[in-house]
Amino acid sequence: MYLRFLAVFAFILTSLSAQAQAQNVDQYVSVTPPEDWVVHHEPASGSFDLAKDEDRIYRLIDKQMLASDTEEKFFYRDVTSLMSADAVDDYGSIIIAFNPAYETISLHHVRIIRATGEVVDVTQQGEMQLYRRESDREQRIYDGSLELAFLVPQLKQGDTLDYAYTAHGRNPALGPHWQYRFSHNYSRPTQRMRDRLLVATGTPAFLKAHGGAPEPTITQLGGFTEYAWAAENVPGQSVEDGIPKGYRAWTSTTTSSVEFWSDIGRFFAPHYDPAQYQNAQVVGIANTIRTAHPNAPKAQLRAALAYVQKEVRYTAVQLGVGGFIPRDPARVLRRGFGDCKDMTVLLISILYALDIDATPLLVNTEYGAGLNDDIPRIRAFDHVVVRASVGERNYVLDPTRGEQLGDLDHLQQGLFGKGVIIAPDSVGMITTYVRQPEYYNDVVDTFDLRTDPDAILFTSKATYVGSEADGMLNWANSVGKAEIEKTFFDYFKGIYPSIEITNPLELVIDKTRAKLTVITHYRLPDEWEDDTETGGQVFWASPEDLLSKLPKLEDDTRTAPFAIAHPIRFRHQLKYLVDPSWGYDNKTDFFNSAAFDLKLAVRGKPGTTTWTYSYVTKSDRILSKTWKDARQALKGLDDTRWVRLDRPGEGALVTRIGLDSLSEDDWVAVVVAYMVVVVLAMLIYVSYRAHPTEAEMKLQILYPVSTAKFLIMSVGTLGVYSLYWFWQNWRWLRDVENHNVSPFWRGLVLAALWNFSLFRRIATQAPEARPALSRLAYPLAGLYLVFSIISQVLDGEDSPLVLTVLFAILPVLVALPFQREVLRKNVENQKWVARNSRFGWQAIVTLLLWLPILFLMGVGMGLAE
Repeated sequence: MYLRFLAVFAFILTSLSAQAQAQNVDQYVSVTPPEDWVVHHEPASGSFDLAKDEDRIYRLIDKQMLASDTEEKFFYRDVTSLMSADAVDDYGSIIIAFNPAYETISLHHVRIIRATGEVVDVTQQGEMQLYRRESDREQRIYDGSLELAFLVPQLKQGDTLDYAYTAHGRNPALGPHWQYRFSHNYSRPTQRMRDRLLVATGTPAFLKAHGGAPEPTITQLGGFTEYAWAAENVPGQSVEDGIPKGYRAWTSTTTSSVEFWSDIGRFFAPHYDPAQYQNAQVVGIANTIRTAHPNAPKAQLRAALAYVQKEVRYTAVQLGVGGFIPRDPARVLRRGFGDCKDMTVLLISILYALDIDATPLLVNTEYGAGLNDDIPRIRAFDHVVVRASVGERNYVLDPTRGEQLGDLDHLQQGLFGKGVIIAPDSVGMITTYVRQPEYYNDVVDTFDLRTDPDAILFTSKATYVGSEADGMLNWANSVGKAEIEKTFFDYFKGIYPSIEITNPLELVIDKTRAKLTVITHYRLPDEWEDDTETGGQVFWASPEDLLSKLPKLEDDTRTAPFAIAHPIRFRHQLKYLVDPSWGYDNKTDFFNSAAFDLKLAVRGKPGTTTWTYSYVTKSDRILSKTWKDARQALKGLDDTRWVRLDRPGEGALVTRIGLDSLSEDDWVAVVVAYMVVVVLAMLIYVSYRAHPTEAEMKLQILYPVSTAKFLIMSVGTLGVYSLYWFWQNWRWLRDVENHNVSPFWRGLVLAALWNFSLFRRIATQAPEARPALSRLAYPLAGLYLVFSIISQVLDGEDSPLVLTVLFAILPVLVALPFQREVLRKNVENQKWVARNSRFGWQAIVTLLLWLPILFLMGVGMGLAE
């Protein structure tokens, strides 16, 4: 394997040397006048106020493109006045990039216009050289691109440089398809700008404007359709930093020959048909896998992926059609290396022999789900992976990732968001739903203050999942365990200067669940700081690992989206083991935004307190309209990033006195006692409330009260006031209608059961029955009963407080139609409606007594999740 690698490397170095010395300039570059299809435009001249402070003035930027089913030509002309030495240096070498496999360059002219007006044609005088470009060589991607460098002679400050050329050719792998994006603005002002697209009749053309781009002028010219943009005195465009890949902030127009994404999937389908690659070697690999994993398609799929990842090394030699057309799997296996297309075809060919459904999926690793916002175009993708199906589960598998941890349900799948299926019947763009772990990074830092009286014992346990685990394992295999231990130690020493290693680093690998855990043990002998205010000492800690993942939002406002790393699913816990007599906290804070969720949960009990920070992204960008919310969320977490631990000194007062020092049992007692006080207050309210006499009650129908008071009192007492309202209605039915009922039992104790009867009585009560409401009486009463039961089930410390409160209030909303009906029946009794709707002192006192309840529940029960 090593000798094979050296041979491949030597081949690449030989054929793709840094300077293409063997290349003849005349083979690819000619000096000719522009072709007849090119329209000549005069450059602007004279003063240009927009560029008065610039060191170069764009007099003319002229871009023209001709496209047909068989050819593609691109004309470019640049006329720029050079007002500084730096500008002369930048323009002293004209660089033209092209791919020699299918492109040639026609250089039309290179002219220098002196400040005096003299025009010097240096087209034949300049020195031309070809250089290998290979800008992605570090990623092992070689496309054979060249750069033509024209060294301009005698160029001076104050000169205007005018040059023009045409690039001819299209990659034959793309057939009739083409694309181009016209930029209508640059970062510097442009005095005259011309953009032109000439499309042959019968050749499809589709356009999409970005950033407020103007509409083109469309003209029929013989056998062509012309799209033209013309602009004068174009100001420079400023674009904010940190824009997501694929977001078109610049004013531009994308043009393409493709109407639908499915057209691209169908165009490439013949090259990815696995049936044509079923040779003896591919079938033999499949049979070996089938024998090792009989009747287990998931295991077979996992084994096939592992085979390709192990046996084929990723190296992309994308010369000519090789940038778009995959190579035969037999050749890939023979060479032992290939690019994403080659490895994908090999994998789907093996899966085809295993009768496992699999198709190639075109994706963009930078744009992600934002790819769908772009116009369909043939070069929209930079990667191809495999979408395989077993049963009802789909898997997005990337054979170029290298060897991975995990079985099929736990290994890291491709998180691309969107992709285009390559198939004869391609449906085009699809969403790739991938199951993700709860956290990719899970860090637990434990600080033991009990065991060693002279130091803090510090244990860090960092668990990496999925792609994070794969990366850590690759690092461990590359540098060794000792280097990892040193790296971790150096990192923590920057936080805790006195740190000492107590035990060797532990590396735990879970190959099935794709997890790798690094455990380190330290001693912190001198990290307590004296606190002159309390007479004790203070120890500080913060979730540094998690904080390093958070985006840095420095600007107050923003107009464009801001890119953030995604997906990030990170949890960092700070766990303290202390003396049981120390106080502790219980709280939960949320710092959420549209792009991410941030949470701090503090859980304590005697002897232990754990601060849990979590950060989960929901998008790869923060939109401008949610920018302020995101900044506020990050600031909220930043205000709680430092955890302070106080250790009292001899004779010093313990400063952590107050509510935090109560245990959970103490809190339960406090809450119960307070609830008893509130219930007594409610009884006093009922007792001292000035109830109408029987004669007065006959002047009203049931118990009318305004909707506002009904809602305020019911919500403010978590539904208790609605029970009082039921009791008053049953009391009216007993005293006025002479029903033999007990208002106490039916209204206060068993309301959820007796509302079946009460709701129907309210709907049918004179003076006017409501048949429609009567039909809803039983269903709504049933809903009231269900909500009441749920509220009782949730009324515990292990239930989310928000759900507890919600299901305490929902029954009130169910009763609201019947409260409104009672109010409607008393339209002639406004005196009694007003009397019952007043907020007397009893009502105000009751609301004030109920306000602390939610606070006590939240703190006392620890705001249980």
